[in-house]
Amino acid sequence: MSNILPLFQYPTTTAWIDDDELFLQTINKTFQGNKKTFSNPSECYIFLSTHRPFSGITFLHSEYNNESYDSLDHAPVDFDVTEVAKLYKYPARFNEISVLVCDNNMPEMTGLELFGKLQEIPVKKILLTGEMRNEEAVKAFNDGLIDRFIKKHDLNFEILKYIKTLERQYFCELTKPLLLHLEADHVLPLSDAAFVSFFDKWCKENKISEFYLIDKQGSFFIINEQNEKRYFVVHTERSLNDFSKFYADNDEIKTDIQHVIKRDKIPFFGYKKDAWQVRHSEWNKYFHTPNIFEGREKYYWTVL
Repeated sequence: MSNILPLFQYPTTTAWIDDDELFLQTINKTFQGNKKTFSNPSECYIFLSTHRPFSGITFLHSEYNNESYDSLDHAPVDFDVTEVAKLYKYPARFNEISVLVCDNNMPEMTGLELFGKLQEIPVKKILLTGEMRNEEAVKAFNDGLIDRFIKKHDLNFEILKYIKTLERQYFCELTKPLLLHLEADHVLPLSDAAFVSFFDKWCKENKISEFYLIDKQGSFFIINEQNEKRYFVVHTERSLNDFSKFYADNDEIKTDIQHVIKRDKIPFFGYKKDAWQVRHSEWNKYFHTPNIFEGREKYYWTVL
């Protein structure tokens, strides 16, 4: 679907715009998933002009007390990765509109005219063409006005694939600045195309509907279609080496560290929980046998 993973993704709402009420009724009966319909493009424009993406929450915060804050060549920021997973607590996230599907041939305002007015709003756009010539639709695509176009009489369940793909693109574009910030020190699995493909396949097989990044190794809090919650834990050679070196001189946990050095166990102390918060006598509960996936580098992963 993409060469990168977003930091989070969850089911969103698709908006359908058409002045044909019968067509909208058919959409409501035929297509699954969250939908919002508009029979008037002006109504849609007004709604989206005031609609604020729930996932547009700012995760980057200025570090006012940092000694470099006032210098000309620094812009210190703090990003608490664990804040991302808090999004799942808000039911309103499902109302977020990520994709618009709009008929072009409407009397008050064409689909292209509507999309032109919505250029500054970060939603993905699919244009349903009827009498419109392909050349016009291709030009609109090349000009960035639309993300896909499809003949209205050819509309079928293939459009669900388009919507799914564009929903992923929506979240990738939304979170890419955060990913670049995280990768300032080292690359993450999220930008490894091989890992992305592996993770997407695993999510499909396990019917995962939502995921949220919880650490700087690439671990996720995941939720499946039955609303069961788990952790997809990831480590790399770098993260395991750093962990081993940090605790190498502590004889009380020597056995646990040896497991990490041998790579037959990986640590995970829980969401928003650090190793120092756990008694050394209880550490063995937090070490788990990993699976291995090799992409750009070797990844040690497990699901808890």
